[in-house]
Amino acid sequence: MYNSYTMSVMKDCHGSLFFRKPLLTVILLMFSANMTGALAVIFFKLFIEPLPTGDAAVAPAVSPQTIILLVIGQIGLIVTAVTLVRRSNRYFSTWYTKLCAGEPYQHTPEAARREALNFPLRSAQITLVVWVLAGILFGLGISHSLFDSITATLVGGGFSTVLTYFGVELYWRRILLVFFPMGRLSDTRSFHLSIFARLLVVFLVISIYPISLLMVLSLGRARAIVSAPNPDVILDNLFIIEMFLLTVSVAAGVGMVYFVYQTISAPIARLGQMMERVVANDLNVRVVVNSNDEIGKLSDRFNDMVSGLQQREQLRILLNLYVSPQVAREALQHGAALGGQLVTCAVLFSDIRGFTSLSEQLSPEHLIRLLNRYMTVMVETIVAHDGMVNKFGGDSLLAVFGTPLNPNPNYAVDAVCAGLAMQRALECFNEEQRAEGGPEIKAGIGIASGPVVAGNVGGESRIEYTVIGDTVNLASRLQSMTKELGVAFLVDETTVEQVGSQATLQFEALAPLAVRGKHGVVKIYTVRSREKGG
Repeated sequence: MYNSYTMSVMKDCHGSLFFRKPLLTVILLMFSANMTGALAVIFFKLFIEPLPTGDAAVAPAVSPQTIILLVIGQIGLIVTAVTLVRRSNRYFSTWYTKLCAGEPYQHTPEAARREALNFPLRSAQITLVVWVLAGILFGLGISHSLFDSITATLVGGGFSTVLTYFGVELYWRRILLVFFPMGRLSDTRSFHLSIFARLLVVFLVISIYPISLLMVLSLGRARAIVSAPNPDVILDNLFIIEMFLLTVSVAAGVGMVYFVYQTISAPIARLGQMMERVVANDLNVRVVVNSNDEIGKLSDRFNDMVSGLQQREQLRILLNLYVSPQVAREALQHGAALGGQLVTCAVLFSDIRGFTSLSEQLSPEHLIRLLNRYMTVMVETIVAHDGMVNKFGGDSLLAVFGTPLNPNPNYAVDAVCAGLAMQRALECFNEEQRAEGGPEIKAGIGIASGPVVAGNVGGESRIEYTVIGDTVNLASRLQSMTKELGVAFLVDETTVEQVGSQATLQFEALAPLAVRGKHGVVKIYTVRSREKGG
């Protein structure tokens, strides 16, 4: 599943110039980095490295010919680096165009993915190699000094290489989303700069590197002071060098901190935002994975975790469809061990009258659709009164009130109220049926209260949470007697006693009847009206 950020990048493949021409953008980044290094070398060679020979603290400038050669050399350096970058990509351009045109990312060969991941490193390597060659040519061909060769490479090549890698790597992360829209960058074997290595490079650039140059230059100035006619000039020159290196260190430090933030802190901040959304129960989130370092791997694991939570949520929804939400929650939290316990609760049994003849009149598709609509209304009504639908029996349903899964001290009141609400809901349902020209449904309801055994029944391979006992049988018998007595609703004496004065209900006693499975006669009641209560 693509996230919105990845989709915007895929869309930008055809839009912004920076994405239609990624190599052009890299060339501009490398040009900027190398120009920065070239200016640093020129400034260093003109004003910092030469020892002052007179009364001025700044050494005399080199000849115009040397400056021209330096400029030409730096331009040649940049052109060479750009040419090598363009020629070092065998797969990238071809597959980038295909992927932006809609080619499935799964078709991308491993070599193309590896090349895309290694591109920032390759750009930095090319920059460093070219600077080493440039240093050798400058030292041997212009100044005829090995020291000049080393300092030119260190001053220009060090900064240019680091700036090239961090600049290209930061920009390249959005390009990598085209090759890895689903993340998993670490699955492809390639170079990656760990967070520790990244911080170490930053530390060397802004601390050890300038200090090393200062040590080398200070050593030369210390030796010159011994024979200088005016030592104060050498000291003033040393102060200028220190200010130069301080300025460069501060500028490099600010740039490095920006790179560190963008490549480390910013992804962590995005990960934290996604975690907050998951805490708020929003599971439709995905973290952008555009690196193969520790943060990229962590982001992949986070996305795996969210996918697992989504699957668990889907499982919970499916369980709620096949069993009641209470049973599903109990199974997920405490498992599903066999066994039960004796509890006192109310049992409601409802059954559609004349269902056999109704099924003969309707096609199977129409019958199932009608039955599902009816059951949806009845289940919603029962749940609204804190009942739990325990099972369906084709055209019948069994609901319980006050079991360990839905404890309720007023279980009898809620059961009777639910039965009355079911009758009213059925009237509304039949009005809709008449308006549509469909068949009407009649149903009987029986409610009994008393002890039942509630728990998991079945075998080790398949179990069912149910209630069993004489109370369940009595509710079923009462429901079947509603048709014989011409009423829609029957309750037993225990239920009436349990309701007592807890709700204003109007019960009407009927003649005691013998009920199959019960000794003697049973007092039964019907409910004519309800003035208030659930």
